[in-house]
Amino acid sequence: MVREPVYRVDIQRGHCYLERLTDGSILLRDPSTDVKYSYSVDQLKAYHAFDRELRNGKVNGTSAVPGGYPGFQQMWNEDPDCAWGFTEWDDEQFKVVLHGAAVPYRLLIPHTEEKPERPNDEFLHRLAILTAKRAVVQADFQERKKQDRLRQKQSFAQTGLLGQPSSSSRNKRARTYRHRSAPEYEEEDAEGEVYDEQEEREAEEQDGGESNHEAIAATATEEGELMRA
Repeated sequence: MVREPVYRVDIQRGHCYLERLTDGSILLRDPSTDVKYSYSVDQLKAYHAFDRELRNGKVNGTSAVPGGYPGFQQMWNEDPDCAWGFTEWDDEQFKVVLHGAAVPYRLLIPHTEEKPERPNDEFLHRLAILTAKRAVVQADFQERKKQDRLRQKQSFAQTGLLGQPSSSSRNKRARTYRHRSAPEYEEEDAEGEVYDEQEEREAEEQDGGESNHEAIAATATEEGELMRA
């Protein structure tokens, strides 16, 4: 994320010797010499806080004065048409001299907003390639899984095993035939067929799932390398 300064109503509109820079700092021109002095955002914050303390009577002979404040305050107050001023501090007589209303904080200090960085063209190109590769891997997996199911069905049909109960089921029913009636035999055969088909589906899903996990893991590794880049 990128933090950019945002100005509601810029202070330079109300001060004829002030110029705002793109990073939020300002330039003040001394009308007597035409020399421009720069003040960073941190300096402006310190000056605004000190002006507030002066106006609230919280400054005395032992208070620390921010570096450069006297010169800044004097140049700021050179514009007679500016509606706002910075308070003068007489460090010899310890007096406060007001010069206009306090400068609104939001006018002096621009607030910042987070804006997402725009991805570069190379990142977008690599991301498009990775997305296409993932789609190919998924399509190939689905096709192989489909072909495996078809081959298994053909194999069962050729060997005559399709729909036949497993050996374990046949042995189990052989041991219980003597104790059951004909309807019970038919019900047991149907259950055996369902059980065998379920075994076949589970085996197919297990084989296909392992292949899919490997393909997805390879693609995920490439995604991780792309994000780190």
